[in-house]
Amino acid sequence: MPRVLNPALAGSSNLWITSDECQSDGCTCCDHHRFAAARSSSYAEMEVDMNVQFGTGKIDGYLGRDTFRLGPVVVREQTFGQITSEDGDVFSSGKFDGILGLSFPALSAAGYAPVFDNVIKQRLLARNQFSFYYSQLPADSSAIVLGQPNEEMFRPPLTFLDVTKQFYWELALVDIKVGGKPQRVCPNGPCKVVVDTGTSLLTGPADDVMRLMAALNVPDDCAQATNLPELTYVLGNRDGTRHEFALTHDYYVVRSEDVDAATGDAKFCKPGFMALDVPPPRGPLWILGAFFCARLMFADASSATR
Repeated sequence: MPRVLNPALAGSSNLWITSDECQSDGCTCCDHHRFAAARSSSYAEMEVDMNVQFGTGKIDGYLGRDTFRLGPVVVREQTFGQITSEDGDVFSSGKFDGILGLSFPALSAAGYAPVFDNVIKQRLLARNQFSFYYSQLPADSSAIVLGQPNEEMFRPPLTFLDVTKQFYWELALVDIKVGGKPQRVCPNGPCKVVVDTGTSLLTGPADDVMRLMAALNVPDDCAQATNLPELTYVLGNRDGTRHEFALTHDYYVVRSEDVDAATGDAKFCKPGFMALDVPPPRGPLWILGAFFCARLMFADASSATR
């Protein structure tokens, strides 16, 4: 009998790709590039089935092992999930063919090594680092950079923060400011905050998020949206140093695609926040989603994971 991986552990550390065996209503799978195991001489099937529920969809399939290429980087004997069934709007609307998980091994399903840990183990990079670059629509030039960051994709200097727990990319949140005014969201010491490219919005405990949205006061009709205050996350290191990351309205306001014919401005606006009460022991925590990550994400895995 094949083993079934624990869906509670599956997520941000694992590699999933759509299989050519994938079947779904409306043939959602057909909209993606699909992996054909029979065409790979280095492929090995594993007797581990998977059934994973994400926040925006569900996938079924099984695990395998093969050689993967990430640009010029060749990762040997990488375990990955092959999706044979996918359910959810995210799969029909998204252009992605899979998920590249880059969190820590403790978050990995079935106990297999994430891609970047194999990159480290196989000594494939001069520096065990990775970074993300986000382009603004309609440009389509976003990228993940393995190794030393591309100096053409960021404005120096780089700011380094201590990872407080090797599970998610978890940092210490000291406070959040609105227009320079502390909101005292962490009155009893630093809160847990997770940097996550797989989450679109900014999230936090419900009561705190409601207070922040009231302080920001984003107008539904986008009137004077350009005059909204800066939203500043204050993050800390073990040595007591603090670093502030300010988001302008462009990074925390969601604007509708419907625009005013006269002004060209969006007709509807809302804050890019979502209340999310994560129970202990993982929570309570805040999540810095893509709105925050669009500023810049960089990780030095040589110091963070070892």
